[in-house]
Amino acid sequence: MKVLHDPLKAAIELREQLASETRRLLFFLGAGTSMAAGLPGILALTKQVSERLIEPQKSGFARLCGEIPNDPNVEMVLDRIRTLRDLIGENKNKEYDGFNRDDAQKLDAAICQAISACPQARTQRVGVPSNIRTVA
Repeated sequence: MKVLHDPLKAAIELREQLASETRRLLFFLGAGTSMAAGLPGILALTKQVSERLIEPQKSGFARLCGEIPNDPNVEMVLDRIRTLRDLIGENKNKEYDGFNRDDAQKLDAAICQAISACPQARTQRVGVPSNIRTVA
């Protein structure tokens, strides 16, 4: 009987690939990977971001969440605020949906800062080395 897959050979090849300094390797991970690693899912992340924001960004975030139907999450809010930023453009006096250019930029930055703080706090609790980075 012919063996189509040799796990030992596959493991050795993978080890050689990973050990090579000249080859670049990239892993594509699915949506559930972060949760398996102990990081928050999108709904938990949305709640954590909301809790970390301070006024006036907190009320802007809550208002956008209220305008988005069907279980809004932080990704949907970022999409919405970035769409508003595109509509407003560089005009400092233009407002769209209650946001001006500076308000939209500040809310976007505050949300991103809150997101980046969430995984760091979690990885420190579970003992993951601080030099490990997560990419969203």
